[in-house]
Amino acid sequence: MNIIMSYMTEEAAKKGKNVEEWLMATSLNASKCTTSFYVGRFSHPSADVKISHSVKNDTLDGYITTDAVACTKDITVSSAAFLAISRFLLLELEDKKTVLSHFKENTEKLRQDLSSLQIDYTVVRNNILNVKEDYIPDATDERIRQVFFPIGENQYHLLSVLPASSLMLELRKRLRNMEAQARASQDKKSDQYLTTYRKVFDLSESSFGGTKPQNISTLNNMNGGRAYLIPAFPPHLPRREILPPKRNFFQSLRTKRYSSLFYNLHYLYGVQRNNKDIRRDTRDAEDAIIDRILMRVFRLRSLESGWSDAETCRISRHQKIWLDSLYEEERQSDDTWSKEISREFAEWMLHTYQELLKKDAFDLGDAEFNALRHRIHDILLDTKEVQL
Repeated sequence: MNIIMSYMTEEAAKKGKNVEEWLMATSLNASKCTTSFYVGRFSHPSADVKISHSVKNDTLDGYITTDAVACTKDITVSSAAFLAISRFLLLELEDKKTVLSHFKENTEKLRQDLSSLQIDYTVVRNNILNVKEDYIPDATDERIRQVFFPIGENQYHLLSVLPASSLMLELRKRLRNMEAQARASQDKKSDQYLTTYRKVFDLSESSFGGTKPQNISTLNNMNGGRAYLIPAFPPHLPRREILPPKRNFFQSLRTKRYSSLFYNLHYLYGVQRNNKDIRRDTRDAEDAIIDRILMRVFRLRSLESGWSDAETCRISRHQKIWLDSLYEEERQSDDTWSKEISREFAEWMLHTYQELLKKDAFDLGDAEFNALRHRIHDILLDTKEVQL
């Protein structure tokens, strides 16, 4: 026995009728049904607003809409007494098309399925086609969320935000099918054992209608009043571990990041002995600070070339040459930039030392400054080709 005959036989038996009597009586209630893509009762159980109008628009390609997704129209009824006809109309036959679709298209399959019944097929079909479709309400409902959408100066459209209930329940249907496929793939007795399956994680489940899901809509009742919500998180943007300087590279450095290195240098400055080991340790401490700054320089060179030419970037020409890979050729061929950078670098180191140690800092004069500047200049020339 085919699907539609099995269904009608079972339903007729519940009512103590034969199939012909059940079908004729049930079809008369089709006028009490309204097909809908958007049902207001999902927002508020007393909001009797629904929309089934569909606008075909090719510009919406790529978006999830009721036009773009093969989903079943929901059906709402004025009373739970008419659920029998609404469920019958949404019954899927062997070809996955609903009974309502078959009646509308007047398919040969439906005629053959019902050919054994002693009914007037045309009368039944005409009754079924009394279903309200392409329905747009005359007014909204105050219990539905309203949004004033600006369309001009002091002009607005009042929009009623309705859930796309057909899409929501279609999502549940597809997810349940995926779950069934996953179970079959893991069942050794299934002919689908070890087949590929897909799974969606972190689902949330919403309930509509409480103990009376039939009061919301027919599809909601058929799904037990349950619908899935898939995760909707903002995009994960990788954290930018280094920000290009806007005005001056050395002013963009955070002093506290290098405080331990400067405190170690301060300790060595205070050692009273002046021998080869102390001088070597002092140079190593200075080099540790220089190396930390150069690591930041190399990471800036790894950024997309030309970043220093952005309108928001106001760094000097010699810093552009030093930091931006766009100027690598000029950095290699002309060493003029290195003199300015070594001076600014040495000034930053001495200023930072004074800022961190304050009154405890030792007085460093021109001799110390010039020695540090020359040392930095040599290191800059040795590392001008380094890229991360």
